[in-house]
Amino acid sequence: MKKELEYIKKEYAKNGYFYYNDFTQNKSAHHLLEKLNKSQDFEQPDFYFYENNTNVCYLFEHFEFDASLNTSKGSLYRKKSTENEIEITNEANKFIKENKEGFIPIIKHIETAATKSQWEENFFNVFDSHYKKINKYKEKLKNTLNKQELQFVTTFVIEDKTEFGAYGLHNGKGHYFHLHDFDIPLHKLLDAKEIDYFIFLDFDTHTINIFNKPYIIEHENDFIPFNEVQLAFIDSIMEYSAVLKTKKE
Repeated sequence: MKKELEYIKKEYAKNGYFYYNDFTQNKSAHHLLEKLNKSQDFEQPDFYFYENNTNVCYLFEHFEFDASLNTSKGSLYRKKSTENEIEITNEANKFIKENKEGFIPIIKHIETAATKSQWEENFFNVFDSHYKKINKYKEKLKNTLNKQELQFVTTFVIEDKTEFGAYGLHNGKGHYFHLHDFDIPLHKLLDAKEIDYFIFLDFDTHTINIFNKPYIIEHENDFIPFNEVQLAFIDSIMEYSAVLKTKKE
C-alpha cells in the first residue's frame, strides 16, 4: 500500500506545518488541514480521519495529473522520467565501480508532449475515474469503523505535476498559471455532489490551495475562462547529472 499521506506531509509540510491559501467562504481550510494531519493511511480511499464526538468521517482521496500525453498506464512523461532516473543511477554506479578516478557527465532528454487540451483531458479523466468510486469508499469506511450512520466530509487532494506549469497571456499580460486559476476544474467541484472540498497541490511551487463550494459560487466570475487563454508548456527537458571520483590518499 502506497502511503499517500506520508508522501504529502513529506513534500508539502515545512517543519511540521502546512502553508496554504484559503479559498473557503467560512475560512475552514485550517480546520480541514488539522483533520488531514491527524488522518491515517488507508486503501480506497487513500486516508481518513474519524471524529468520534461528532460521528464525522473525513475522507481524503489523492490523485495526480499533468499536461503530458497519457495512456491507460498514466503519464508517458513521468514514466520516462522514472526510467531516466534509474538509468542515471546505473550509469553512475557502473562508472564508480570500473574507474579509480575520473569524471563523467550523464545527460538524458525527455519530450513532455504537454498541451493545453491534454492538461484539461487528463484532469477530467483522472477526476472521473476516482469520483465514480466515492460511494464504494464510503461503504468500506462504514464497515471498517462498524458505523453505518456515518456523516462524511469528502475531499479530493489533486496534485498537478506539470513540469514548470503553464505560461500564457491574459488581459494583455504574461502570467504563470495553474489549472485551479481557471473555471473548468472549479465548475467540476460544483457539479460533484459527493465532494465538499478540493485541495490543489502545486508540485512545482509546493503550494497548497483549498477550495469549497460556497467560495466558488461567490467568486465564480473571478476565475479565468479556460477557453479564452492561449497557453504554452515546456516541450522538452534535459536531465543532467555528473560523477566525479578521486583517488583516495
